[in-house]
Amino acid sequence: MKCPQHAAATSSSPLFAGARRSTLPPINVDKSPSKRLSQKMTAKKAANKELKGMMKTVRIEDIDSMHDEMMDLMDASNEIQETLGRSYNVPDDIDEEQLMGELDALEADMDFESNSVPSYLQPDKETDLDSELNLPAAPSGHATIPANRQQEDELGLPTVPHASIPPGCIFVP
Repeated sequence: MKCPQHAAATSSSPLFAGARRSTLPPINVDKSPSKRLSQKMTAKKAANKELKGMMKTVRIEDIDSMHDEMMDLMDASNEIQETLGRSYNVPDDIDEEQLMGELDALEADMDFESNSVPSYLQPDKETDLDSELNLPAAPSGHATIPANRQQEDELGLPTVPHASIPPGCIFVP
């Protein structure tokens, strides 16, 4: 006969959640105290063996890295929550009718501009800008090239003079 306390303890305890229950020997209530003590010791030894086996599969480094990853995720989540929860200092006493009036005025202004030419596309009202700037008249005709100026190639760059090598000289690069 199994002990009811033993069965309740092993079924509800998280320490024994992964242990195989079949390895633990049953404890009988109606035996002598020495036999019960030896059975308890046998059960404790079996539980100890099972826990050691479970602990071999668990690596502390894995738990630490998982904990660090969870902390990083929690920090990112908190940062997102803080960003979403920001207040933009919008006053609470805004008059909705005044806002609606401003919105209507903006819509009317947009309708007016869509039906006519916007002000930035309209021609200037002052047409005689040259007289205000006092600029000299533009030259007319072709400009003459001074005689001492170098010749230019098709791109407008000065031509490279060609060097002549005297006879009997050897060019060594």
